[in-house]
Amino acid sequence: MIKQPSYDVTITGGGLAGLSLAIQLKRQNADMRILVLEKQKYPVEEAAHKVGESTVELAAFYFANIVGMKEHLTEYQLPKPGLRFYFTNHDNEDIAQRIEFGHSFWPQHISYQLDRGRFENALAKKCVELGVTLVDNARVTEIELGKEAHYVDFHKRTEKTDETVMTRWLVDASGRVGLLKRRLGLQESVDHHADAVWFRIDEEIDIGKWSDDPAWVARTEPNMRRFATNHLLGEGYWVWLIPLASGPTSIGIVTDPRFCAHEDVNTLDKAMIWLHQHEPQLARELEPKLEKVVDFRRMRDYAYNAKQVFSAERWAVTGEAGVFPDPFYSPGSDYIAFSNTIISTLINLEMAGVDISELTPIYDGFYRGQFEGTLLVYQDQYPVMGDPQAMSAKIIWDGTVYWAISAYLYFRGKLCDLEFLSNLQEEFIAFDAVSRGMQALFIAWAKHNPARAQEPVFIDQFKFTFLYDLLHKDLAVPYEHEELLAKVQRNLRLVNALAVAIAQKALPCLPFDEQTAVYQWLPDADPELFNIQAEIEELLILPLSSLEMAGLMA
Repeated sequence: MIKQPSYDVTITGGGLAGLSLAIQLKRQNADMRILVLEKQKYPVEEAAHKVGESTVELAAFYFANIVGMKEHLTEYQLPKPGLRFYFTNHDNEDIAQRIEFGHSFWPQHISYQLDRGRFENALAKKCVELGVTLVDNARVTEIELGKEAHYVDFHKRTEKTDETVMTRWLVDASGRVGLLKRRLGLQESVDHHADAVWFRIDEEIDIGKWSDDPAWVARTEPNMRRFATNHLLGEGYWVWLIPLASGPTSIGIVTDPRFCAHEDVNTLDKAMIWLHQHEPQLARELEPKLEKVVDFRRMRDYAYNAKQVFSAERWAVTGEAGVFPDPFYSPGSDYIAFSNTIISTLINLEMAGVDISELTPIYDGFYRGQFEGTLLVYQDQYPVMGDPQAMSAKIIWDGTVYWAISAYLYFRGKLCDLEFLSNLQEEFIAFDAVSRGMQALFIAWAKHNPARAQEPVFIDQFKFTFLYDLLHKDLAVPYEHEELLAKVQRNLRLVNALAVAIAQKALPCLPFDEQTAVYQWLPDADPELFNIQAEIEELLILPLSSLEMAGLMA
């Protein structure tokens, strides 16, 4: 007789992805026997040195409502009023002289800046309260996948003992260690190459105090720059500034190796030299505070894929144990929400006696297809960051697609609902071609743009009516099946219209053969139906410096 498994689900890795999944499963089925094995000892230090401090709307919804951490997020983490972007202007000595892109007032659906140590301590406590068995300070030493059950060997460092557990489901949430990926040979590289270094400084760096220019200060409501995820952009790079609730500020430098060799920034001293050259105002802010730098981490060529993430043989990978695209736009926690929701769906169905052998590969292909689409948002796009006009259009496009489709569906529990999504299959296939075309268009636009805007204007994201309506009027409104279907179809028409409006701005910059190529995928849409054309015309005509104007006229 086969021995009954000790646990229904064993999760290797008790960080953000693993703890969230354990809580999600327990909230759905209180009787589920769940074991989480974590290599660190809890409680961990606050301001833990991990990727994923900045969340956007989808992940914020997931952590607050699906995982049930809204009270903690509200009381113990920082609210985040979206993303802000500052484009390079000459020597970057004065933030008020840079083109700025962002919100002018606090959005209705805020997200959060996560002090990862503080948040994961709260998640660990919640797990224990719900009856999850959490074994910390434990090192997984062996995994054996079986037909009827899986076996996990681990060493408990505190007790200096070795144990083996039998589990029905095994989920790997071990982060970049990728226990199952390495065990099964599922690693897959991607054609996107960028490097990152980042550090925490034990002091608040408030970008909102970098200028006292009255007009610049008055652009936004109080503290919006302070709490936002701030991006300093230049050709081939971006720098993040993220405040943490426990006091420190997270600072990262992300670079395309074609523009900046990793060896030029891979120590704190080198990073400071680079900042003095490219972001001198930030460097001046940091210089007298360097004794308060508490850590420094580097990561080369950080993006990767997986050949498989979900299996009908009752194993799965989630979070960074599976795939990772890029930190720009903060998508990491969105992918945790996405994969955990699919995994919980499969586990609950299988444990209820449903045959998941046909469903699982569909989910696996769907998830990895979504990831490959997301990767195109970043692939070869770092040169675009040096062009305020093309990059502003890209940010508008990427944000609209996110709020009109991905977040729109997830807020209503439909992003992983294959039956609902099947009603939109033809529209999504057509949109995929448009999406790919748009990402190629931004690259070409930046490459051929004859001059880069320089005058320090403010591009207010909420001046785009269609974006305001998505975020403030419609993102979380509940709809019945048929009405929701019609709304999503309307949103797809909206993004098609936006594609046409942006293309009309970009096309005059392109050579004739590249213009012809654009018309091969450009949809048949009327941007006037959504009042898009006039807004794009008004807000994306960025003024050039007088020197550049003279050069063009000559």
